[in-house]
Amino acid sequence: MYDHSDLIGTPFQYKARGEGAYDCYGLIMELYRRDFGIELPDYGSTEDVGLAQARMVTASHSWKRLDHPEVGAVMLIKCGRFVRHVGYVVEDDMFYHTWEKSGGVVCEPLDVWKGKIIGFYKYEQ
Repeated sequence: MYDHSDLIGTPFQYKARGEGAYDCYGLIMELYRRDFGIELPDYGSTEDVGLAQARMVTASHSWKRLDHPEVGAVMLIKCGRFVRHVGYVVEDDMFYHTWEKSGGVVCEPLDVWKGKIIGFYKYEQ
C-alpha cells in the first residue's frame, strides 16, 4: 500500500498525536490521514481504547467490522482482560503499531499477536 518507513522508531508516548511521538491510536490517526485523507475522531488516550472499541462496534455508520485483515484495517488487540491496543494492517500479514515496550513505531507480522487480536475494522465516511 503506502510507505510508512519514515515512522519506524518514532517514540511511543501516552496521549501523543504526532510531532515526534505517538501512542497507538495517535499512530492510527496519522496513518488514516496519510493513506485516506481521513481525520479520525480522537477517542482519547490509550487508557481509553476500550471506549474506542465500544464506539467502533456501535457506530456502524463509521466503522465497518471486517471478517479478515485487509490493508488499512484497524485491529483491536486484547491485553489482559480488556482491549488496550490497536494496530494498522499494511499487508495481509503485517501491521504497524507502537506501545511502551516496542521502543517506538514498529512493523510486525500479525502472527506475533494472533492470540490477542479480537477484530478488524475499517473507517468509512
